[in-house]
Amino acid sequence: MMQLNEFAEQVLSAVREKADGNFSVWTTTVHKNNGTSFVGITISGTENQAQPIVYLDGYYNMFLHSKISLKEVSDTVYDVIMEHMNYVPNIKITDLMNWNQMKSNICVKLINAEQNMELLEDMPHRFYLDFAVVYYIKFNESGDELETMDVKNKYLDMWGISEEELYRTGIENMEISDQVFFKNMKEILPIWLQKEDEPSFPMYVLTNASRYYGASVLLLKKELSKISQSLGNLIILPSSLHELIVLPENQYTGDCEACAEMVKNVNTSVVLPEDYLSDHVYTYNRDTQELKIAA
Repeated sequence: MMQLNEFAEQVLSAVREKADGNFSVWTTTVHKNNGTSFVGITISGTENQAQPIVYLDGYYNMFLHSKISLKEVSDTVYDVIMEHMNYVPNIKITDLMNWNQMKSNICVKLINAEQNMELLEDMPHRFYLDFAVVYYIKFNESGDELETMDVKNKYLDMWGISEEELYRTGIENMEISDQVFFKNMKEILPIWLQKEDEPSFPMYVLTNASRYYGASVLLLKKELSKISQSLGNLIILPSSLHELIVLPENQYTGDCEACAEMVKNVNTSVVLPEDYLSDHVYTYNRDTQELKIAA
């Protein structure tokens, strides 16, 4: 069986041949959340311009299951690269060095702290409950495409700012431009699915408009307060890095331990390893406005 690295080298060779020297192409391994890593092809146009990475792991799995040929993979990756080059803005390294240029693009995300201690060594962060608050730069958003770059410790020195300023900027950006998405699950699921094992209590989806790192809305105290004014005390389940499930405490007949068991089962069977956030369950008290780990 062909290994991923060998597969990547063969795709790289074919893409280089198609590129015909118009841009440089090479393979790279990117380490992401929760100890996961991905192999991709990255490109570079003119000097001092950043370009995206096209990840190969999904194509590799399709190739192993004979759903796509090596030539089809190479052609598809090349087409994706050309498409990216058409819409991704050319981010100059000099722009990255300028805090005033970058600060409106600073975003916040929550990741599991314990699972990412090694990753956190190279990233400005703060701890919140069992989460780590980390930061990324959002360059471009077009439909389902989103180009981002994690903020590293060295960027703070380059920008001449503190983690406190970085956090404050990220929260302000989220409050200004990242609209909160909060809806009853019945409004989202198709009718036929609602009738299967329908719970006796309402469940709500809480995320952001893009549904990308939407669990970060837990940091928006005003939003949690507003929701609790309507629903009372809240039970919050971490569906993934990207969204949360909210239950009104006064309408849920079970206990938090049962919720935690459900969260663990979903994390094990459904959630992708790189999207895992936590096995814990959280409660928000409307009167004290306190979020805490309940189970």
